[in-house]
Amino acid sequence: MGAIAAIHELRVPISVAIKQLATFKKVNKQLQLFEGINGSILIDDTWSLTTTSLEAALKVLNSLGEGKKKIAIIGTITDLGSWGYIIHEQAGELIHKIGVDVLITIGEHARIMADRAVKLGFSKPVYIFNNNILVYELLHEIVDENTIILIKGDMYSKQIYQLAADLKIKKTFPKENDSRQ
Repeated sequence: MGAIAAIHELRVPISVAIKQLATFKKVNKQLQLFEGINGSILIDDTWSLTTTSLEAALKVLNSLGEGKKKIAIIGTITDLGSWGYIIHEQAGELIHKIGVDVLITIGEHARIMADRAVKLGFSKPVYIFNNNILVYELLHEIVDENTIILIKGDMYSKQIYQLAADLKIKKTFPKENDSRQ
């Protein structure tokens, strides 16, 4: 709606805007839906990780996952310099505020998020890993067809990128208006 409103202000006919929006494709690894392991749904959001994008992704997870078990797998926020600790604590505050059913962090600094969320009262299961080696095994045990998984990291994290690839069963869900269904 925002795009249509902006185009309307530029005096482009709404019908043209709608036609152009129909051809829009999301950038790879930005809130893409896939079929995941054990019949789950996977949200791959491994392009970038900031507190703003984390907040948005967690809200999407909760919205799409209504009535399902919601698992958030979150990596370390990179390129923060001396602000790293504070930013990771802020991410933990977001996790506590927005909530998920299971929190998994991957990376030494991602632990700060989990610790902060727990300190604030987050009482759901929390799993903290330094790398992705054991995460896949854990997920096979706790994930089923009533689960939606958000994997959130950035393009520089090979561990997050690889885990997202390992959790995918099919390329993507077809669009509702895709005539090839």
